[in-house]
Amino acid sequence: MSSSSSSSTAERISDHTHTHTCTHTVACCRHKKTEPEEHARRHKEREGERPRLRRGRHLQIEMSGVVVSLCLLVVFVLLCELSRRILTKLLAPRGLCLSAVYAVELVSTLQLCICNLELRLLGEVGRLQPQFCLSLTYLASVVHGLTFHGALGNPCSTLEYTYRGRLTARSGVLRMVCQFMAASVARTMLQGLWALGLSDLHLRHTLQGFQCISPIHTDTHTSLVLPGPLVTAAAVELAGAFAMQTAFTHTHTMDQRYRVHAIAALTATLTYAGGKMTGAVFNPALALSTQFSCSGHSFLDYCLVYWLAPLLGMMCSVLLFDQMLSGRASPYRPLLANKRK
Repeated sequence: MSSSSSSSTAERISDHTHTHTCTHTVACCRHKKTEPEEHARRHKEREGERPRLRRGRHLQIEMSGVVVSLCLLVVFVLLCELSRRILTKLLAPRGLCLSAVYAVELVSTLQLCICNLELRLLGEVGRLQPQFCLSLTYLASVVHGLTFHGALGNPCSTLEYTYRGRLTARSGVLRMVCQFMAASVARTMLQGLWALGLSDLHLRHTLQGFQCISPIHTDTHTSLVLPGPLVTAAAVELAGAFAMQTAFTHTHTMDQRYRVHAIAALTATLTYAGGKMTGAVFNPALALSTQFSCSGHSFLDYCLVYWLAPLLGMMCSVLLFDQMLSGRASPYRPLLANKRK
């Protein structure tokens, strides 16, 4: 009796030991199976976090470059405004009013070209959102209109003034010389500044050799109507110059506080409409600074698109509306213009 009970007890102990051993073995097997899976899962999580970290670092670098560029634009505008005031005070009392006018024209065109070059860098190298770039374009146009002190900054406007007899031929030529000189100097100045590597955008642009690619290309919609990219680009610049000249002509009665914003809104709209096809310049001097150094087309091609087309657009507007107004001269004047000499 005792022997049978002891044997049954031994069997139960053996079964319990066997069950415990199997359970431990299964748990070990499960642990061995789940350990590589857990390691793989953690590895995937780390791999997924790396692109996010890279995007975060890239965004921080881009934003720091934007901040640096915006600070430089503010400094440029302030320095140009200070230069205009100093030159006017120094030259005007000495009977050198004409010299002061040309100096203001030179400084204002320099400001225009520098701001556009820096904004183009933000758009192309910085790859900012189009909405942000258009907002900066609008803001820059308002600032130019408020700070130019009657400077024209555009050879087309200078020719229009000369055509109407508001400028002498000599004065018109000298103004255009100042405008093209400022356009050439602006690009040289900015290339020297970009070479300092004040931001990652400037450093990247410097390492690329300050290269830019011409925006002139065939658009799928316009190519159905106009043959070839050059004809399309010339038509865009002509239409833009026509629209700008028409706006200048017909906003002369507006209060200057509102006129500046109206012209800036039109500039931003035309930039949005034609920026992808030509850069939406509508200004021969500005084009010399921002477009003529780009690869993709010859000098004669750029002359056709950025010099001849805007001139034709301006003259079409002037002649058309002069004819519609029965020969009366349009009272067009630039933003915040003073009496011309």
